[in-house]
Amino acid sequence: MTDALRVDSAALADAAAFADSVANALIDKQLALAGQISELLDAGWRGQGADSCRNAWETWTDGFRHVIAGLSDEALALRLAAAAYTSGDADESDQISDAGQRF
Repeated sequence: MTDALRVDSAALADAAAFADSVANALIDKQLALAGQISELLDAGWRGQGADSCRNAWETWTDGFRHVIAGLSDEALALRLAAAAYTSGDADESDQISDAGQRF
């Protein structure tokens, strides 16, 4: 018995689509929140509290961008892996067919 690696290319593609879906949902939520924060800060709020809020928002937004980039990178890696496994399976199938025709 061998410990063969079994890969389901469709499952990889589904996982990539899920990562994209999560990223898009997060972006939608962030855009809504950004609008609210902008309204709050642009409404004339001044002082140490406003500065602290602005700094926290900028830090949070930077972290958010990293999360979205990570999800995007993961989705791309999953798609590339799915394509590579699909291509590899097709190549192996062609080789087996060619060998069978020679016999």
